[in-house]
Parts: sequence; structure tokens; C-alpha cells
Amino acid sequence: MRPLRPVTAAVVLCAVAALADAACSSSSPSPSPAAGADAAAEAALEDAAVAVDAGGGDDGATPEKTVDLTAASARVGATLCGFHARCFPGYLTKFFASEAECAARYAVAFRATHLDDARFAASQLDAMAACEAALSCDALYGGQWQIACKTPRPAAARKAGETCASDASCAGGACLAGASGGCGTCADAAVAKIGEACGTGAARCADGLTCTGSKKCVAVRGLGQSCDATQNLCGNGLVCKAGACVKLPGAGETCDDRGGCDPFRFAGCDGATTTCVAVTELALGEACTLGALSSCGAGACVSGGKDAGSTCTARKPAGEACQTSSECAIFGSCSGPTGAKQCVDPKTTCAH
Repeated sequence: MRPLRPVTAAVVLCAVAALADAACSSSSPSPSPAAGADAAAEAALEDAAVAVDAGGGDDGATPEKTVDLTAASARVGATLCGFHARCFPGYLTKFFASEAECAARYAVAFRATHLDDARFAASQLDAMAACEAALSCDALYGGQWQIACKTPRPAAARKAGETCASDASCAGGACLAGASGGCGTCADAAVAKIGEACGTGAARCADGLTCTGSKKCVAVRGLGQSCDATQNLCGNGLVCKAGACVKLPGAGETCDDRGGCDPFRFAGCDGATTTCVAVTELALGEACTLGALSSCGAGACVSGGKDAGSTCTARKPAGEACQTSSECAIFGSCSGPTGAKQCVDPKTTCAH
């Protein structure tokens, strides 16, 4: 019997990213983004100290306007969650209280990859928002929504040898890890091609490629794109058939050969019948079983102990006690010594 392939928060977040109800088609209408997250982003941009790049203007060109990290994080969060609201509304309703909460959590994740003094070109934030708004909803598949639209980098990228929090901080494209997770040091990336080693030292995959857990560069393909079993891999929600990436089966269809079903349609494989079925969403307080074809939605399936069952429980904010990271708010993790673990939000440990 094939193993069950449930859809859990972890599966959905992986399928989305950050970044799983029904996926939209390319012909789906594109309603205006929900007001909540957009309003928060706009307010942040208005309240931020909008600066003008002092290096511009000598040749008559219009100086570049920049915004601070708080404003940029809010705008990126609103942009990404606006795309999900348009194309993947089930993700928002199942895992967040509102689109504004989704935007706030994505903002936390974005902020964690930058130093506090980072500033971003307002034009790049605008370009990212326009790009995401124009994407087909099929861009969900294979994570193309993360690849197609360029995420803004700091306006003043750091030079080789300077302090950094992530690769995004550095002009050369590589931030070499520091001791104990602290500040890193910028370096020029050694660009790796498809099939080459990555993720060690300054080795970074070329644009458009992804470094896998086995530290090899691969191309992650989207819906309808060519694929193979080694270097051109289909992304989340897709499977390679006859040399092209196609959607995994939905509810009522036969599970694929590996027991997979479409996470963007919240389908899981019933191993007893090898048929994809709709995942049941449980309410907070209901009994749950890890690995079953059910989901606690915005909550987590938490064990009550050795002799007790598990229960769907609300996710915990930073500072609350936890046993596993699945109990914590989206993008949070459970960290600390045994017996004293707490939920923590992602954040840079680098003090510049």
C-alpha cells in the first residue's frame, strides 16, 4: 500500500515558499488586491522616511527614491499575499486570520534576511508589485511566482569584506556565514552552472537555478516546461510526464506513481484506494492524527503526551513555550534548550 500523502501546513508552505483552494487558471479574472494588506503597506511607505540617493542628480537624472527596511518589508509582504489572495485564496483562509496577517508574516521573513539599515529603491518595489499582479495564476506551480518577479535588493549593496546578513546584502552575490550564526562577510560569488556544486563557500547557482539539499544546481521547471529526472526538475504541484511538467492529480483522480496529489487543490493520496481525495479541515480543539488525510488549517496537530492523543491547537506567537516548530506561527520556529523551548520569529542575528 502506498503511504498517505497528506497536505499539511509544511507541505503547503513549501509549495507556496514562503510561499496550498483550487488553483486559478490563466484565464481567471484579476480582482483588485484586498484592501487590508495594501493599506498597511501604503501606510508604511508613507510613514517611512523616504530618502533621495545623494549620489544622483549631477548629470540631470532624477535621483532614486529609497525606503527603509520596515516599509520595504511591508510592501513585499503585501505584494506576495496579494498574489495568494488572487490565485490561492484557500492558502490565506486556512493558514491566516486575514490577508493583513499573511502580509505581516511574510514581512517578518523578508526582514530577517537584511540588516536593519538596509534601504530599497521604491521603483524596484513597484516593479515587483506590478509583476506579481500580472502573473498568471498557473505561476503557483513550480514556484514560478517566486522566480518570475525579482525581489528587491538593498540599494547600497555591500562590498567584498563588508558585514552582511544574507547573499541579498552583497554586491558580489555571496555572504559567507559567520561564527555561531552571526554576521557574515560579503564575497564575490563563484557562479555554478546546472549540475555543478553549490552552497559551500562562495559557490552560488546561476540566476534561474536552485541549489538542492544535495548541494547541486538544478533548474526548477514550471507548468508545461520541459523536464527530466536529474537536472531539470518539476517544482511543487507538478510531475514530469513525457518530458513536460504537468499538474499532479486532483481529488477523484488516481494518485501519481509516487503517491502524489495536487497540494494547490488540497488533495492527498488515500493509500488504500490510490485515489486523490480532498483533505478534511479540522477545527481547533478537534482530535487529529499526524499523517492522516486531514489538516488543522491555521492550527497545528499537537501531541498531548505519551498517553494522550493529539489535538488541533492554535499556532503560538513568539515567546510561548513549544515542543516543535509546527506549533509556532507561520515562518516561526521552536528553539531553545530542552524543557525551555520557545517559539521565535525569524530574524537576523547580525548586529552591524
